Amino acid sequence: MLKIKPVDTFGELNVRVDRALACRWVGIDTEFLREKTYYPTLCLVQCRTKVDEFCVDALAIDDLSPLQRLFGNPDIVKILHSGRQDMEALDQRLDHPLVHVFDTQIAAAFCGPDEQASYASLVESICQVTLAKSHTRTDWTRRPLSGDQLQYAMDDVRYLRPLQKFLEDRLITSGKLQWHRSECLRVFGNRDFAMSPEDGWKRLRQGAKLPRRLQHDAKALAVWRENQAQVRNLPREWVLPTQSLLDICSRRPRDRKALAGIDSVSKKTVGRFGNEILRILQNGSGQDRNRPVWKRHSPLEREQRRRVKDIMEKLRKVAQAENMSPALLANRSDVEALVTGDTDILLLKGWRYDRIGRELQADLAGFVQKTGETPD
Repeated sequence: MLKIKPVDTFGELNVRVDRALACRWVGIDTEFLREKTYYPTLCLVQCRTKVDEFCVDALAIDDLSPLQRLFGNPDIVKILHSGRQDMEALDQRLDHPLVHVFDTQIAAAFCGPDEQASYASLVESICQVTLAKSHTRTDWTRRPLSGDQLQYAMDDVRYLRPLQKFLEDRLITSGKLQWHRSECLRVFGNRDFAMSPEDGWKRLRQGAKLPRRLQHDAKALAVWRENQAQVRNLPREWVLPTQSLLDICSRRPRDRKALAGIDSVSKKTVGRFGNEILRILQNGSGQDRNRPVWKRHSPLEREQRRRVKDIMEKLRKVAQAENMSPALLANRSDVEALVTGDTDILLLKGWRYDRIGRELQADLAGFVQKTGETPD
């Protein structure tokens, strides 16, 4: 096997991209690290085309803009497997998202019952090749990388084209190619990969368990934490652990001494953020503390539960008839939302609506109106 030398200069990257632009497709994968950061640190970008394969050392090249000429070209198919995180990592270094994406994991879900088929399992079943697993925990920020590590990285793009050809043929035969294109556009068409700090409270699901009068403190602290994590590029749990956040809201300390007296709050947290945390708690005292932040839906009634069960079975039969993963159509939360009158769900949009959503909505029209159940 040929020795791989990473592309580590702007000039060489330009040359390899020029060569790739003559091709109709490019397989893409990335290696990144985010254990100690909020945003993923892009380390490698692996590419394979019909005429070339190359591995870009993203830590050695400050300007990766040549890749944008390739990734942003709408006439070239970008093939990835479960590419959402790759897109998020690339988004930190490129100005525009990838266009014309073919995701092999999504395609596989349209061609069989497994919603999250792994790259290795598809390569083994379709290409009859067993991939090595020896470098799954590699620290991709370390240099130099060994030949085995680089071979492992390049294996993640070497088989994307045969997977894409096989799965695309299946999609065409089954009439689901447009469904796949729509799904890829939905997943990859939105550039907003990072959460807005103002929505940081939505990640704090435990906040719903707090008494109403404390939920506004939890929301304010969660928003502040998300903002600090992004500004400092640190994991949100490093800024303020969730348990500490909840304990602070429960105890509502009035000064630094009381804050330091909470067991889950470290001295480092008090020293670095104590004044800000106390200010947030103080500012929240004037809000309507009887109004809940997190909506707690009442348990479904017996007839609603029966409807959910019937719909889940109908979805299973539709998926079986289409030879696809039932999870692509809807999850249980979507179905529960449907029977309570919610219309802002994927099941009632796009290809899902055309295939089964319209029928389900019509069946439920009289039932929802009769029960009068709507999200609170």
